[in-house]
Amino acid sequence: MLNLKTHIMNLKKKYSNLMNWLNKKDPSSTDSKIANGLEQSKVNFIWVIRFQKGEKISIEESLLKVFLQRVEEKGIVIENWAQQREILRHESIGGFISHCGWSSVMEALKFGVPIIAIPIINDEPAKARALEDFGFFTWHTLKKTRLK
Repeated sequence: MLNLKTHIMNLKKKYSNLMNWLNKKDPSSTDSKIANGLEQSKVNFIWVIRFQKGEKISIEESLLKVFLQRVEEKGIVIENWAQQREILRHESIGGFISHCGWSSVMEALKFGVPIIAIPIINDEPAKARALEDFGFFTWHTLKKTRLK
């Protein structure tokens, strides 16, 4: 098992490699795959983006401004926090992509909103499996989607 110092050094190296790669690209030439998928889907969406603590970046810096302009009729991008409970209770909401945090799952179930579960860490996969066993939804892991 890696110690914390080694783990932090590995993360810094990965970040440095990513930044070096991005620095070689033309301005505004790198689309976010999520952004691209949302735009191509042509479905209405609300996307809440939370940046790491201390990171001084805005939505406009992280996503292409042209993306935000192209999807402004279909989607809204919100930084940090949204009133999830109020959003999920709204009649126009037809689905919810969730990491399966307990509050998120409980709110979606309370308002009858279908969940696309993408559990990531800790107890999230176990919660997704349990909810599937009870018939609430079918869960999906990123690992199962990787192409061979």
